[in-house]
Amino acid sequence: MKEMNLVCRIRKVKISRETRTNLAVHVYPNLLNRVFNALLPNTKWVIDLSELNVEHEKIFISAIVELFNRELIAVVLGARPSYELVEATIAMARPNGNSRK
Repeated sequence: MKEMNLVCRIRKVKISRETRTNLAVHVYPNLLNRVFNALLPNTKWVIDLSELNVEHEKIFISAIVELFNRELIAVVLGARPSYELVEATIAMARPNGNSRK
């Protein structure tokens, strides 16, 4: 590597999935049990919160997918992975566009 002037970046140690689970206050039961197919529309929705690096900035995308036809129900972008970002995604997915208060 030295001959080719290559350097490596030292990355920060990531927390394992088990550690994150142990840090959680409440763990919900696994209702889907890894069955990601639905026989009828609007019976199974899943939400995903992902981090994207775009031009050296982090963008968080929260999306709800309907498992019957894999259609995106709602997508919201945010600067931080927060409860408000997920709540806005759920509000967008509701038929009337309002969240429960």
